[in-house]
Amino acid sequence: GDFRKHPNAVRRSIDRARNIVSFRTDYYQDS
Repeated sequence: GDFRKHPNAVRRSIDRARNIVSFRTDYYQDS
């Protein structure tokens, strides 16, 4: 459904989630 209609939006949301995860991981490692 939405994955086929909005692949770019899905890709952006996935990239955003990855950035958040990597950011939190770096934050905890630095602490």
